[in-house]
Amino acid sequence: MADEKPPAQAPGPSQAFTAHKKRSDKIWTDRNEWRDVVRSCYDYVAPYRKSTDYTKDAPGTQNLRVFDNTLAQSWVRSTGRLQQDLFPSGEMFFSLQPGPAVEGFNIDREEARYQLETVTDQMQPIFLNGEWDAQNFEMLGDANISTGFMMIIDGDDYEPVRFITAAIEEVALDSGPYGRFTLLTFRRKWTYRNIKDNWPRGQFDADFVVQLTNNPDTEVELCQDVVWNSARRIWEFRAYTVKCSKFFHTEESFECPWVVPRYFRMPNQAYGFGPTLLQLPTAKTLNKTLEASLMAAALALGGIFTQVDDGVFNPDNARIGPGEIWKVARNGGALGPSISRLDIPGNFNIGHIVLQDLRQQIHAGMNDDQLPPDGQSPRSAAEIVERIKRLSRDNAGAAGRLIHECAQPVVRRVMEILWRKGALPMRFSHPMLMQIEVTSPLAQAFKMQRVKRVVDWAQIVLSLGGADKLKRLMPEDTTFADMAADMGVPSKHVRRPSTREEIDQTVQELVQMALAQAAEAQRQSTLPPPAPNGDPANAEMSA
Repeated sequence: MADEKPPAQAPGPSQAFTAHKKRSDKIWTDRNEWRDVVRSCYDYVAPYRKSTDYTKDAPGTQNLRVFDNTLAQSWVRSTGRLQQDLFPSGEMFFSLQPGPAVEGFNIDREEARYQLETVTDQMQPIFLNGEWDAQNFEMLGDANISTGFMMIIDGDDYEPVRFITAAIEEVALDSGPYGRFTLLTFRRKWTYRNIKDNWPRGQFDADFVVQLTNNPDTEVELCQDVVWNSARRIWEFRAYTVKCSKFFHTEESFECPWVVPRYFRMPNQAYGFGPTLLQLPTAKTLNKTLEASLMAAALALGGIFTQVDDGVFNPDNARIGPGEIWKVARNGGALGPSISRLDIPGNFNIGHIVLQDLRQQIHAGMNDDQLPPDGQSPRSAAEIVERIKRLSRDNAGAAGRLIHECAQPVVRRVMEILWRKGALPMRFSHPMLMQIEVTSPLAQAFKMQRVKRVVDWAQIVLSLGGADKLKRLMPEDTTFADMAADMGVPSKHVRRPSTREEIDQTVQELVQMALAQAAEAQRQSTLPPPAPNGDPANAEMSA
């Protein structure tokens, strides 16, 4: 017992703050290695997207080095197409469905599907406003280059959920052991006044109070970090400034406040890379080729001239322009003609073939297949169908990643915020009990493959065994209901099991009533005809 060490004490607030700040500073150092690569891509695509807090270039001089905007235009169109494929404007991109283990808890699947669809309808207004569409486009635009960042926070009674995007210049990630980030730090310059207004109950230190009193409009770098607590399986939010000595605000949440989509990603890599970053070498070559072509065109138009130092021609007084006449000593042999035209040397050739080939490479890499220009033959229907198939095959892995890293986390986070505000009766539970089915066009394209397999199987059974064999093998109600769910058909267009049972019972009652009426009619037909005038004697005489 004498050799036993005393139990370690939990670190105090200052120790926890110091350890967290040290870890945060380290991942910012690691992020700087990736920063230069991303910055070079933003120079050719969206120079104004870079945060002005972390660049020394003036906004008006950031794109002077760009001579060709093919990659920028393809980036905008590709991002818009990606948004419409994943999050179409004015439409719901998801639906809540019962998980595979609901039957184990004695829950009727069809009834649970209708209840979850009611919850989906209650969440619909959150995603039908302009803020979601605008911030979503910015996030997907950054993901198209490298990594997108969107923070989902609580709002007020008028806007219960707020969406805020951040540039990659402002965020640093710490990748966890399973490829998911366990620490995200967000740094942006705020004024002391805005910090106090945003966190009126914050526990600020003495230095912050002094600066707030004397210099409220002075900017300071605000840090908003989220840390994954694996022991409690909860996310911890911590807010502080670079000059603070403690956290002035902390809170906890079941879902991560940040959504971090990555188009492509390599093992043990915190940041991703998108099609735009892959096309950067081609864009640089195209930009350099066009720059050289413009220089050649300028030389061909302006030219370079030599002057004989004979004391007659003065280049300072000679004006260069159409129709100008220079006084020279002679225009050829024996003084030459009185007026002679000066031939401008040079060959104006901008290399259209090379430039067009590079532009086509960028369009193909960005999935930016446009209609041919005027005057060229239109593409055939077979070519367009093949391009769509190639697009779905090439983006299969990226679509799955974007769905799991973007669409589903957004729904879970919004559900938690609305549940905390009392606007929803539940939050997202275990995936075995509740699933988030993405119903966007891109996700539906992959789900239709499951429907196609069922239809192909039914056609084979019908052709080989007939309708009786298919009816014995296929549970029609369950199969049709599952197909409707895979195709994204709202549950209100599919009858409930109880309603179907009532219809079946009504049909059986009508059939039994019809059979009874037919039996009664047959029995009446076998009876002897009634006696005339109601006299039995007359009936016997008739017989």
